[in-house]
Amino acid sequence: MARPLPEHGTYARANGSPGYRPPCYCTPCVLIKRKVRKRSEVNRQMGRSARIDASPARKHLVMLHQTMSWSALVTATGIDDRRLCRIYGGHQTRIARTTLARITAVQPPSQAVDSKYIDATGAIRRIRALMAVGYSARAIAAAASSTEARIQRIASGVQPTLRAGLAKRVSRAYRALAFLPVPENRFTTRARNRAASNGWAGPLAWGEGIDDPAVEPEVDGPTPLTGRRPHGKANPVVVMQLTEEGLSAAQIAMELKVHKRTVIRIRSRARAATEQAAA
Repeated sequence: MARPLPEHGTYARANGSPGYRPPCYCTPCVLIKRKVRKRSEVNRQMGRSARIDASPARKHLVMLHQTMSWSALVTATGIDDRRLCRIYGGHQTRIARTTLARITAVQPPSQAVDSKYIDATGAIRRIRALMAVGYSARAIAAAASSTEARIQRIASGVQPTLRAGLAKRVSRAYRALAFLPVPENRFTTRARNRAASNGWAGPLAWGEGIDDPAVEPEVDGPTPLTGRRPHGKANPVVVMQLTEEGLSAAQIAMELKVHKRTVIRIRSRARAATEQAAA
């Protein structure tokens, strides 16, 4: 595929490329060609090299690449990725002053772009919390538009970073699934058993600090052998009053600081008792 022609008024278009494209003699191209050659002549007479040390550009690229992908850097600097990689890796030690100016003019974005890797703490905790209430890795992967193998790998904790885009999808899946009834099947039991054996906290144990590595889940003291959280007790009268007010099982569980399954069992017993009395 042929490369597009440089724009008029650029030195590349004015100077041409032997064997590929002829020089351009339009007014903007002639002016830029004269300007570049005059600057080069002045630098030569003053003993200034046309190329300078690439270390400042390399340091700036390293800083930018912490929050920007290569494609974003190419777009922002107007420099092709091969040259950027050579500067970044230290293979090109001398660069033009204009190249340095174009690189240092780029400032890092306020937030990481989707293709950049970020800390995986929040995604790990969200996936583990969903497994604790019964969602399988397959169900989480479907909700997060990912693969089961990737979700399993993140849940195991062996992947300390992940792409920001995947972290966002996991967060959306968590908000959509965390407090919904979980379809019961063999995968549900397997997910809960895995979470219980590892002492993973459910959604009710996490608040605003789920992404903060320094924050611990708010759970009752786990037993040293199983890591499971003992079930709390709830007053059936209070549970049914809150139910009549329109609160869901998850909301009542959060209000009374008990597990959602405790609320569901109390509701089931109350309904059964009402049906038996009516019979």
